[in-house]
Amino acid sequence: MLNEKYNYCFLDFETTWLSHERDDIIQVGLIISNHQLQIQEHFTSFINPGYEIEKLKTIVSYTTGITTDQIQSGISIEDFKNQFISITSKFEKPLVFIGHNVNFDIKFLNKYFNEDSTNFGELFIDTMERSKVFIHYPPSFSLDILYPLVREQMGAGYFQSLSKKVDLEDIQNHDALSDCLICIGIIQYCLTKIHSVTASFPIASKILAKADMWFLSQEHYKNVSTSSEKVPLLDFPKKPQSTNIVDTEGDFDKFANGAKLYYGNLPLEQVIRKSTALGKTIICTNSNQKLNIIKTKAKIMGLHDISFMKEQQQVDKNKLNKVFSKEKLELTEVWFFIKYCSHKLQGLGLLDLNTPMDYKIYNYIREDVKTSKSSLILATHAALFSLLESWEYADYKILFLDYERRYTSYIKYKSTAWDPVNFARVLDNYLYKFTHDEENEKREFIQVLVSKVDMFCSFLFMETSKYIINVKQDGQGKHDLWVIEGKNEFSKSLSLYESIGILFEEKKEILSPEDSLIIHNQIEKIKLTIENISYARLNSYSEYIQYTYALSNNYVDYSEFMHLFKDRHYYFLSNRNTTFEILEEKLDSIHWENRSDVVEIEKVEELDSLKIQDTVFILNNNPTKAKKIFEHLQGEQTSKTHKILVENVTGGRGKNISMVKRNNQWILVGGYDLILQCIHERIYPQKIVIFETLGLLHQQIISDITYRMKQGVHN
Repeated sequence: MLNEKYNYCFLDFETTWLSHERDDIIQVGLIISNHQLQIQEHFTSFINPGYEIEKLKTIVSYTTGITTDQIQSGISIEDFKNQFISITSKFEKPLVFIGHNVNFDIKFLNKYFNEDSTNFGELFIDTMERSKVFIHYPPSFSLDILYPLVREQMGAGYFQSLSKKVDLEDIQNHDALSDCLICIGIIQYCLTKIHSVTASFPIASKILAKADMWFLSQEHYKNVSTSSEKVPLLDFPKKPQSTNIVDTEGDFDKFANGAKLYYGNLPLEQVIRKSTALGKTIICTNSNQKLNIIKTKAKIMGLHDISFMKEQQQVDKNKLNKVFSKEKLELTEVWFFIKYCSHKLQGLGLLDLNTPMDYKIYNYIREDVKTSKSSLILATHAALFSLLESWEYADYKILFLDYERRYTSYIKYKSTAWDPVNFARVLDNYLYKFTHDEENEKREFIQVLVSKVDMFCSFLFMETSKYIINVKQDGQGKHDLWVIEGKNEFSKSLSLYESIGILFEEKKEILSPEDSLIIHNQIEKIKLTIENISYARLNSYSEYIQYTYALSNNYVDYSEFMHLFKDRHYYFLSNRNTTFEILEEKLDSIHWENRSDVVEIEKVEELDSLKIQDTVFILNNNPTKAKKIFEHLQGEQTSKTHKILVENVTGGRGKNISMVKRNNQWILVGGYDLILQCIHERIYPQKIVIFETLGLLHQQIISDITYRMKQGVHN
């Protein structure tokens, strides 16, 4: 149970959009409960912000389900404020605000009470953050996705009972009162999981008592054992079973090293089978989604010794117990421990790391051992480029798929934006490490380094802003800086950079060679920024302004690209360039782009003539055009029969794919990577609509997708 000293206010606003400064609330849901989550008061209403509702765009209406008529019939902002005060003032105990990403709602609340000098939200619980502790590997942490997961665990009757108490017929996502009920369910689920952990691991109650868990009832600390139990170790990872699949009919050895090969519509199974004859191999493609497809195919074939070039999660038991044997623990450390034990209870061997503290603790407790490298490594182009530059996996042969995209992927890799704040995060991990190891001299050195890096970031951002204002750039968020080295406008940043380098050179001997190299590489990134920076990208939020910096590579010379593969054993593979040497001598010439279920259109209006009745994927990765497609479809009859979803508009990939799985009729708008992920999860649209041409790779993309769909349907 929750702490009986408080009452708990579940709060949710539906809003015209996402900025508490520019936008307004259009619906409120409010439920106040006691510490046993028994509902004491509830209130919901539509709210009219007091002006013409032009701001309620189609997308807002779709995601909230709220119409302009409902808003116009709602109460005024002033009436809402009066109702809020009237309800909350009935309770003598302090109110703890609870909601999903509750800071968002609290900001809107304080916006309306700002002139009254009232400040809410000093005590709050974020159900999104608590979900990250107890719900492992969901496709998304949005309420749309979490609700069915929690309902399955709690039982449909639980939520039906809650609905009756607030006179709600059915729980619907993006209804403010419904979202409050879902948050009650999430909190109840989390409390149940805490009970399971403390019942299964006696040490858990002892660890809970080491932090200020102010919102929990003392029952969680009862009967705390005084014995010295050890923190349980995860059972995994288990070493994969090694398998060697060799194609006896032919392999890559008959081709010269560095051969350019055409594999056309050759099944992926054959490409994988042939690659195993090479021994230790890296297969790289232009997208992570295609790698997932290859991984699935390989496992079906019985090839288990695969990795994505990520370290296996192994924990040093001494460091693990060292962290949690302290007399006092940070609240975030306790949440990590509960999450860790929850994984243990479910038999999960890989931790779902999704918060900065998760990574900070794990970076400290992980076992510093070299695990054996898998015989088959899967990588994106960018990951491969990184490895080639560091000369890791030098004894592996490389199969470079999607050869046509080498320039695009390499330019993207070279111009990847860098945020200097990342250096501060790396140093923060070291502070945590040296504090636990009681390395006082190292900790003091890192603390000084942290202060200098923080100052460097602050001055770099300020001087960048001032520079951009002075040169009166176009305000599109991408501004040419060229080289900042030697510019008077960046004198403070340059001075701090020099002092960081001097301090590091003076003190680096006290660090281990590995730690010294990591910090040296971060300083080198600053050097690269100062000497070669070409543009700064503005990330503007309501609370702060931040920049990321990158090189602007518009062209890469072929010799520069090929220099990466110097002294490497490699093969370049294409599925569209027929001038290359044929990987398989007897290839069926199949032109999947001519299939009747693939349609190409140039204008949004052409969608009307398709008379859509099937499940449809509209291939377009331009956000502006995708939103235009969405708004057009919303005004058509199709919107009444199909669930319409758009990548990065109605949600991310995980959320949209989950929504597709729940609906028999759907239209999904997104890019190449999204449809590959759909295919990987055995979601096959009955029709593909190509909206506008896809550039030079148009035919290859169509061929790639439709062939993989055919393979999936028949397998």
